[in-house]
Parts: sequence; structure tokens; C-alpha cells
Amino acid sequence: MNNKTGIWILLTSLLIVVLLFISWQKSGNTNVSAEILTKEEAQKLVQDRYQGIVTQIKRTDEQYEIELEKEANLYHISLDALSGKVLVFSKKGTKSQSPVPSTTTTRNDSTKKLTEEEAKEIAKKQVDGVVDHVWLETKGEQTYYLVQIKTKNDREAIIQIHAITGNVMSVTWDDHSSGDDHKKDDSKNRSKDDKKEDDD
Repeated sequence: MNNKTGIWILLTSLLIVVLLFISWQKSGNTNVSAEILTKEEAQKLVQDRYQGIVTQIKRTDEQYEIELEKEANLYHISLDALSGKVLVFSKKGTKSQSPVPSTTTTRNDSTKKLTEEEAKEIAKKQVDGVVDHVWLETKGEQTYYLVQIKTKNDREAIIQIHAITGNVMSVTWDDHSSGDDHKKDDSKNRSKDDKKEDDD
């Protein structure tokens, strides 16, 4: 009886040892997976270490591929996701910075002027008539076209058009002929009214 009891105790002890060993291995693996750095942790680690800005970060297996920008330079970093150890650190190049060309381009665009023909078309939409004269003027920093148009009833208008935007800035009528025109218009209206009364 004593021998059987001893064997059972031995077998039970061995079973407990095996179970403990298996559970320890599992918990060991869990700890390893828990030690893998998150993207945020990897980014913070690199930024703190190199005092730069992470522009790209990708994880491949147990490694992070990181792009870092520092003082207009670009660097490639391979980081061990478990230990946080830098495996590769290499300079990729410089960040393209071209503030001067971009402002030059803007300046060229802003000084692009309308053609005389375009100015004439805009003026004709404002006042119906024949273009008599077109000229370009600049005052201060503003450049504009002045388009003189003669209407069918012999009135003259000068349309001021912004040379860059094409916006109509003002329409000025010649005062000398305006009074006569009103009289002519009135007499025409009267004659029409008289004819209507005669017809009635």
C-alpha cells in the first residue's frame, strides 16, 4: 500500500511540475508580447532621443521603420520593437524648402494682366455701344484699364476695369451730353405718348 501511495504522490508531483512549467512558458510569452513597444511609445522614444519630428512610422514584425525630420534633414531609423534599440540610423536627404520660388510664382500670377480685348469685352457687357478708346493706367499699386464707349444715343462712358482681376471698378458718364440726351429721351417718350393718345 505504501508503495502505491508513493507512486501516486510522485506522479502527482510530476504532473504539477509539468503544469507549472507550461504555465510559466505561457506567461513568459505574454510578457514578451507585452514588452513590444506601441507606435506611440516608439515615436516618443525616437523624438525624445533625437529631438526631431517623426513624419512616418510603420511596424514590420518586431521592428519599426521610422522617418524622422530634424533641422530640414530627413533620417531613416529601424527600431527594435522589443528592446527599443536603434538597428539602423541613416540620412535620407533634406526636406525640400523653396519659399523664394513659390513667392516668385505668386508674384508672377498676381501681375498677369488682362489683354485689351478682354477689357473691351468686359466693358461692352457694362455699356452697350462702340469702343472708342482703351488705355492702361497705374496709380500706386493698382493697375487698371480705362475703356471709353460711345453709345447709340451719342453718350460717352468710361469704364474702369481692374487689370488683374477684371472687376469693374467704376462707370463714369460724360456729363456734357447727358442733359441733351435726357431731353431727347423725353421728347421721344412724349411723341410716343401723343401717338398712343391719337390712336385711342
